[in-house]
Amino acid sequence: MLKAGIGLTKNLKFLEEVSEKFGKDDEVVVGCQMGKRSKMATEELVNAGYTGITDMAGGYAAWVKSGMPVKSNA
Repeated sequence: MLKAGIGLTKNLKFLEEVSEKFGKDDEVVVGCQMGKRSKMATEELVNAGYTGITDMAGGYAAWVKSGMPVKSNA
C-alpha cells in the first residue's frame, strides 16, 4: 500500500517490486503495524505463486503485546 493523500492506495507495482528482491521459493515474513496490510500482501503473493510466505498475524503491535523481543535505536 502507498500513501495517497490522507489514505492508502494499492501499489500496482507490488509484485514486480517483490520479484526483483525475492524468488518464488524464498522464505519471506510479511508484516505491518496491525496485520491488515500484511494479510492482503501475503494473499497476493500466495496467489501469484510464492510458496515461502509467512504473514506476521496481528502485525508489529501483536508482536510487542505478546512480549516478543524488540530492538530500539533510542
